[in-house]
Amino acid sequence: MGKTFYRLMVVIGLLVGIAVILDGNSNLLAARAESEPTPGPNRKTTIQVDAMEYYWWLVYWSDNTVVCTITIDHEGKPTGNDVLNNCGSAIFNQWQNTPACTGNESGSALQACKGMYLHNIGQKAITKDVEVDLAPAVIWVEISGCQYDPDTGICSGAPSLLFRGEETLPDQSITVLHIKLDSQEYTCNSSECTVALPSTSEKGIPFSFWGDSSYGDSTILYEGLVRAVPVQGTVIENNPSAFYVDILSPQWKTGAIASCDETWQVFPLIGKPPVWLDTPSDAAGLQTSIPYYYLAAMLIRNNIVDASSCPNRGLESNIAANQCGIETAQSEVTA
Repeated sequence: MGKTFYRLMVVIGLLVGIAVILDGNSNLLAARAESEPTPGPNRKTTIQVDAMEYYWWLVYWSDNTVVCTITIDHEGKPTGNDVLNNCGSAIFNQWQNTPACTGNESGSALQACKGMYLHNIGQKAITKDVEVDLAPAVIWVEISGCQYDPDTGICSGAPSLLFRGEETLPDQSITVLHIKLDSQEYTCNSSECTVALPSTSEKGIPFSFWGDSSYGDSTILYEGLVRAVPVQGTVIENNPSAFYVDILSPQWKTGAIASCDETWQVFPLIGKPPVWLDTPSDAAGLQTSIPYYYLAAMLIRNNIVDASSCPNRGLESNIAANQCGIETAQSEVTA
């Protein structure tokens, strides 16, 4: 009796523990559901289209017994997938292993053939339902609150981020916008929302946003980086009057983003690019006096330049030319 009672209490304890864990997990999931965005777009509709159906039989050669009826929506004979989907794997395998029937047109000769053959029994015009995806809602982000110069990236004034929801379906609209800027969260019960942009470092801060639609779904979750770096010389009593503002997000329509910046999620250097990145107005501006040791070595190794008269055939190593190799290959390097 004592052992039985003890085992019973252990089982009850385990059940209570499981119940507590399940309840805790359900509370955790509920908390996550409140803090995380709703699922993305789920938009489908059904339209009716005119089509043709083609009907075939799969028939035994031996006695003309119909093994399977095949319905397809394309001209020509049924494909292997058509037979598999309509008739199953067992019949499909038999049909695949059917040898060619070499008998003449007489019934007795054809009946001697093994396996099955396809026979068309007609076609019919039909109207069928087709499920199509509807265009999702989107959200765009812009810079507002200041005068932005896209050439310099300088925004004169106090910059903000303006989010605009765009609904693609008629009679539908974005009802709520959710925005997270660094660690701050904002909710706007509208299709537009403006959030003040704080001063940041050159690395910027992350931000994300999504919207809920009156259609009953939400947009995807957009993520990106944004920065607002005070312009030197424009700070009066800790109150900057101009900022370098950049946004790394494909939803920024008014700004020009270098493709590499968005791919690597790294902002370009503030200010103008270095001189060596300038594009000369004339090809002569590409001329340089830098000795290209590696290029000279590749020209020598690929027999474009003959440096056999040089020590070690003009090579300092497998990937670099020596001084004699450089001088010998100079004309080809320049070219």
